[in-house]
Amino acid sequence: MNIPLKPGSKVTVRLLKAPRPDVEYPAVVRSDDGEHLAVVAPWFGDEPRDMVLAGEVFARFEPGDVWTEHYWRGRWYSIKEVRTAAGELKGWYCDVARPATVYPDAPDAPD
Repeated sequence: MNIPLKPGSKVTVRLLKAPRPDVEYPAVVRSDDGEHLAVVAPWFGDEPRDMVLAGEVFARFEPGDVWTEHYWRGRWYSIKEVRTAAGELKGWYCDVARPATVYPDAPDAPD
């Protein structure tokens, strides 16, 4: 049984990026029903990052951007909504990924 995390809880999101280094950043739980977990997190990079497809920049992620990230414990994808610091929608981002594993009592979760 999946025990939902409490809205407002601080968590650490860890993205496993093998063979590249893993990425880890703090987030706050927006909602969790035991299957679908939504968290809010700032862009974790210090520098802007252009996302390029076929030689064209289709999005720029930059400090101040706010991500609402949707994870499922039983689905093989995650979906992220990206907004500017002013709240303007930049777009949506989807990863094909393994289902989320949630460790509610992780010792390295931020205060």
